[in-house]
Amino acid sequence: VQILMSDTGGGHRASANALRDAFDTLHPGRIQCDIVDIYTEYGPFWPYDSYIELYKFMAKYPITWDIFYHFGATEFGIRLNRLMLEFFCFEPFKACLSRPSGNSGKKADMVVSVHPLTQDIPLRILAELDSNGTTRERTGRKTPFCTVVTDLGSAHPTWFNK
Repeated sequence: VQILMSDTGGGHRASANALRDAFDTLHPGRIQCDIVDIYTEYGPFWPYDSYIELYKFMAKYPITWDIFYHFGATEFGIRLNRLMLEFFCFEPFKACLSRPSGNSGKKADMVVSVHPLTQDIPLRILAELDSNGTTRERTGRKTPFCTVVTDLGSAHPTWFNK
């Protein structure tokens, strides 16, 4: 199981660790979890590889968080973010999602997301990988993908896909 997260705030990593621990408690030694801070480890350049520092900056200056959050929740903001992620991060993130997971020597059998910005592009990458490059549409995806929403009080639209 590959768990995608971004270490912004602490709750996302805590959720990833809790999932890993629950898998190990319920099925000792049978499920290997690969927790990946996909932006820090695979972001191609700033700002993608600096989300932790950007989060800390926005936490220090809440007006920046408010602007970022609300703009990112607009239809235009969602489309712009998706376009930029697809253009700049698709190939680096594809390397992450196709890497050997655990001791199996093959990509993960299941992917779990615990961060709102690890939804749309990973779903498209899995579709491309699972269809041998014929489509990026979700209909091509065979790898199970689960989302654990960790921001229940104010879930941002990027958590969800239609």
